[in-house]
Amino acid sequence: MKKVISVLCIFAIVVGMFTPFTIKASAAVNTNSTFEELYNEAKKHLGKPYSQVNRTGPNSFDCSGYTQYVYKKVTGVKIANTSGPQYNESDKVKTGNQKPGDLVYFKGHVGIYIGDGKMINAQNDGVKIDNVNSSYWQNIFVGYARPFNFKEKLGSKNYYAVSDLNLRSQNNWDSSVAGKVPKGAKVSIDLDSDKNGWCMVTYGSVKGYMLNTTSYFSTTPVLKTYYAKDNINLRTGTSWESSVAQKVQKGEKVTVDLKSNNNGWYKVTYAGKTGYMLLNDNYLVEKPLNMKTYYAINGLNLRSESTWDSSVSQKVPEGAQVKVEMDTNTGLWYKVTYQNKTGYMLLTDNYLSETSN
Repeated sequence: MKKVISVLCIFAIVVGMFTPFTIKASAAVNTNSTFEELYNEAKKHLGKPYSQVNRTGPNSFDCSGYTQYVYKKVTGVKIANTSGPQYNESDKVKTGNQKPGDLVYFKGHVGIYIGDGKMINAQNDGVKIDNVNSSYWQNIFVGYARPFNFKEKLGSKNYYAVSDLNLRSQNNWDSSVAGKVPKGAKVSIDLDSDKNGWCMVTYGSVKGYMLNTTSYFSTTPVLKTYYAKDNINLRTGTSWESSVAQKVQKGEKVTVDLKSNNNGWYKVTYAGKTGYMLLNDNYLVEKPLNMKTYYAINGLNLRSESTWDSSVSQKVPEGAQVKVEMDTNTGLWYKVTYQNKTGYMLLTDNYLSETSN
């Protein structure tokens, strides 16, 4: 038989005389401490002896002296001296809703629930971890109670850099630059490291601090790859009336700044140059077109239609690179694009080669 009942651990109330889920609906104290901090402190005392005399630590404990000591050490708040008041002054928690860090009560005994059906507690074998669901403990089980609302561990979350960023070596603007993060890059932010809004940010092998605000980070991607559905002209401004900033050939890959929306116009980068284009399926698509690179074997005359009788739409010099739309053939005639102009040519070894000369 485990020795778990001492004079100071015996409940001050008879177990059958209370309604455990209606007492003190808002007794739990909010704390910035986390359960991980509580558990780390509790584990330091594993194996220390049980004592009814020197019961409040740090060298020996009884059950309620142990819970009082650990909670005070971590949160700075001193809970009641014995198990009955500890239970009465805490929020009652229905079985199944218990969280790590709650107290778990038995007839004449109390421990700290640590999750997965286990508790850490001081009993006759000293401070140890026990299975709450064992037959011994279930025979004297009373219920769970919550003296503290521990800060939830938030973990790390992926974000995207809104612009080029300089991570700092410490959590302030005056510290040196620890590393650089390019615009649109995915980073991992340790949300539990938050101090006055500054968090630890990891980008590849680079670690540093930055304010976690929408000015610097987005929860959704900032840059996205699209493909020109046809030959398009990027504009210098967000209107058709603005001048042409850059030509993009059909099928070419571009980068769209998703945070730059102005009435449907977005900032688009192609070949190191930037302009604006409406982001819709008429101009930009998410999936690459089925286009393949070929080279003109000799000088070619692209045709306006897929016949020799049609007019010349574009001249292609020998050795020039062209893009062939592989899904557009009529027999051996394919749609071919060269320098933002499109025409038709037979896809045979007489005219087009997969390798350059």
